[in-house]
Amino acid sequence: MQGFSILRIGPALVLGCCLGLAACSLAPAEAPAPAPPAVMVSAPIEREVPDYADFTARKAAVEAVGVRARVCGYLVNVTSKEGVLVEKGEVLF
Repeated sequence: MQGFSILRIGPALVLGCCLGLAACSLAPAEAPAPAPPAVMVSAPIEREVPDYADFTARKAAVEAVGVRARVCGYLVNVTSKEGVLVEKGEVLF
């Protein structure tokens, strides 16, 4: 009796597995492609572009030093020019 029940259940299991695998291989239905979005288009403008620009501005030094005399008297000679970089220890007046 045992052989008889295996002969009935075996083909039913094989048939069920085959149907299950066949159902899994179906491709899903594809949705229609959306319409392309609307894009605004304009013509390019031809003009001459300058390599420079003029701006109104103010400049200020990062550091400033005030030079004051420690003694009374008159200047005889000025050895440096205004706006020139000077080194430490250099004679200015």
